[in-house]
Amino acid sequence: LQACFGRKHTPTERETEEEERYAVPVARSAEAVRAVVKRFGPLNVFVVTAGQGGDGGAEEARVVRWLKESGYAEKAGLVLNRGHVIVVDRRSKAIEQQQMQEVVKKVGVTTMVHSDRGVAETVARAGD
Repeated sequence: LQACFGRKHTPTERETEEEERYAVPVARSAEAVRAVVKRFGPLNVFVVTAGQGGDGGAEEARVVRWLKESGYAEKAGLVLNRGHVIVVDRRSKAIEQQQMQEVVKKVGVTTMVHSDRGVAETVARAGD
């Protein structure tokens, strides 16, 4: 969903824990995600996002909470079962790309939507 969200502003370090308050869905992104869900089926669509690594699942819990509380998951038709929201480490682009490649292999990703063409191309090579 990286391509689906913007920010009203960049949160300060103090605000980082509550940063989901600042996540603003891009206009019509829920409809676009719903089309992907319709095409592939809800159990075959995964949310992969970059966050703080090594937080024991806290970042995943924050993402799931925001998706539920904002109504985005329902509007987009997302399934939030365990394993359907995956957080990769954003501390470096290389680590993020490596972990995304691992997700592609583990989950068997065949189609990906990403806002960064370079990341998408690198991750796509993992499926070859």
